[in-house]
Amino acid sequence: MATASRTKTEPQAFLASKSLQRQLDKIGERCEIGAESILFRKGERCEGVFLVIRGKVLLTDGGDAIQRMAGSGSVLGLPAAMGKKRYSLTAECKKPAVLGFIARDQFLAFVRNSPDASLEVIKMLADEVRTLRASYL
Repeated sequence: MATASRTKTEPQAFLASKSLQRQLDKIGERCEIGAESILFRKGERCEGVFLVIRGKVLLTDGGDAIQRMAGSGSVLGLPAAMGKKRYSLTAECKKPAVLGFIARDQFLAFVRNSPDASLEVIKMLADEVRTLRASYL
């Protein structure tokens, strides 16, 4: 039960700046996703990142240890895409959502070619580490 209340008080997960949101929206492929749909599961091969344009997505570790809510402006799948690893969390749409999908290779090329985007992604990852540390210390 403590996890659910923590989800409501923590900052939104992987929140991008408005500038980065606009850039990712331009290169992403928009899609509408139904409620209770799984975007990706922990352990699956990373296909790309998702920009949440509208809706809510619950991020979990498959149990109750980690539960974070992502909403409009969140970029999901960053650690897996940047590290060329598998997804470390499961992402599930809780309500119908509009998302932008950017394939991993396209996203990595975008980040490589844009120093400002690279710094923004580093900041987002650092913010996430800081938030998770604060919640467990």
